[in-house]
This record gives sequence, structure tokens and C-alpha cells, in this order.
Amino acid sequence: MAIARITTIEWNTKETCDTREQDYVNNAPQEFPDASQLLFTRLNETTVMAVTLYPDEQTMQKADEARAKRLSIDESSRVSIETKVGTVTLNHHKS
Repeated sequence: MAIARITTIEWNTKETCDTREQDYVNNAPQEFPDASQLLFTRLNETTVMAVTLYPDEQTMQKADEARAKRLSIDESSRVSIETKVGTVTLNHHKS
């Protein structure tokens, strides 16, 4: 069953958030090649939410090293981080 990892990060400045957003957009597809889907949403000037879908928990755990590396960047500029993991019960999207 598909698994979603949802991570919300608040950065200390808009500029840091801009930089981290662009870095994620440019690099996340290569860093998480086994993810079924990557979504990235800018919630406000300093807060972002990344939603990553994996086909199963084992595949998600395989990405933990890449995730830890990504989250270690600009740690001192982070105000907060919250992560939740859950089972995907609907993944509807139109082409």
C-alpha cells in the first residue's frame, strides 16, 4: 500500500525559503528516484510543505539517508520542522 511522508518546514527568512525551495525543485527528483510522486507547496513566505509518495514503507525507508542529508542543509536557518507519515487512501489526479 502506498505511503506518504509529509514534511512542513518553516525557515527564518523569505530568502532562505526561496533558496531551499529552488534547491528542492532542482534536485529532489534525482535524490528520491524511487518516489512515486513529489509535491512541493509554498504555504507562505517562510513555510513549505513537501509530500512524497512511495509505493511501500520499505521504499520510503530506503530514502531515509537522502532525506537526512537534505534536512541537514541550512539546519541553523530552520525555525521548525514537522513530519507525518500515513497510508495513502486516495491518489486521484487528472492528466
